[in-house]
Amino acid sequence: MANNKIVMICEIDFDFCTLDFGVAPCLAALGGVAVRKCFNTYQTCQFKQYYTKGTNTLKFIEASYPVKDGNYIPALVKVGGYDQEVNIAGFSDKIGGLGVRASVSVTLRDFPSRDTLTDKYFAGRMDGTAQIDEGSYDPIDRGSFWTKFKSRVPNYAGRALRVKQAHYDAAGALVVDKTRHYVMDEMIGPDGSGNVTIKAKDILSLADDKKALAPKTNQGRVLADMTAVQTSLTLSPAGIGASEYAASGFITIGSEIMAFTRAADVLTVTRGQKGTVASTHTANDTVQQAFNVSLQRADAVIYSLLVDYGNIPAAYITFADWQAEFDRWGSSMLLSATICKPTGVSKLIAEINQLGITVWWDEGAQKIRIKLNHPPDVAPVEWSDRNQIMSITQEDNDDERATRVELWTVQIDPTKELTASN
Repeated sequence: MANNKIVMICEIDFDFCTLDFGVAPCLAALGGVAVRKCFNTYQTCQFKQYYTKGTNTLKFIEASYPVKDGNYIPALVKVGGYDQEVNIAGFSDKIGGLGVRASVSVTLRDFPSRDTLTDKYFAGRMDGTAQIDEGSYDPIDRGSFWTKFKSRVPNYAGRALRVKQAHYDAAGALVVDKTRHYVMDEMIGPDGSGNVTIKAKDILSLADDKKALAPKTNQGRVLADMTAVQTSLTLSPAGIGASEYAASGFITIGSEIMAFTRAADVLTVTRGQKGTVASTHTANDTVQQAFNVSLQRADAVIYSLLVDYGNIPAAYITFADWQAEFDRWGSSMLLSATICKPTGVSKLIAEINQLGITVWWDEGAQKIRIKLNHPPDVAPVEWSDRNQIMSITQEDNDDERATRVELWTVQIDPTKELTASN
């Protein structure tokens, strides 16, 4: 008979090298600076030029629900969280363009560990073949699971965390009913109780202003002084053109915007674009590529900001649904703008959302949704005090009332802030 009691599971992903120590293409070998085998993490890699990033997954389950297979670790103590707050049509300037993110807090028990799930070479530690600076040892004596994990994987932020709700079927197999996706933000502990708490937020947190900028910051600089009429420049250091700059677009040097086409590190430029004036520039001036939009529909612009600059995997967006929404209600909502300085993605989306657009995370479907303000297109559900309404409370929110709306439709000078008077 099936056990319908809810079983909670937490999975975390972390970067893990797919190579084996000393097996080609990894050329590492015990001897010299390599006195012991790595733990297949970037932090412990002794020859980082060979590091090949993959993903390892750890699965934690409540201790009262042991699972015989699947490599589940019975260390999950509790799961708690907070729902998101949606910023409808970008109206509120208090919670950011993407609202307040849904979050989860997962508490896990720390425990002695032989590293069987996190170290390919744990057996070699025990028989002494994985190190030459000492003899054999038992990894269980070298620290707890989480103390070792945090020292080997310090760059866990932004990696995937999943909370799953499951049950046992009639055959005793674990069946997953619902999965919620998050990205790790903070790891606290082990504390005095021997617990570690991992805090994570939903996928849209990857596009927070502190994590995602558009345009991306460029490191290229002008190789030599430029006159006000010069129509080409060379980027330095050598090779940075191919690694950081598109084949064409717009760049900003000082307060001047130039159109460019690129061949390797050489840019052919058209001077004084977008209302700016051609001027002289000196060697080592920063060359920043702009995020430029010309008569592009708002749904495509927001998609680009999230996927190309916000690190959001495209799998979390069904763009065809976005297009259908705009085909019906916003087909003529075309945007033109040039963003010269790296600016927070969430901030840029907030400016677009003021046109009546709402972007939010659909936790149930695990998708990022978009909606335009428009008249109801479905029959409203009828509610009554007899059937659904138990009580009603009313609150006046005067601070949320819009009494004046200002809209800038043209950038006079893209190198200046929107609030600049000239």
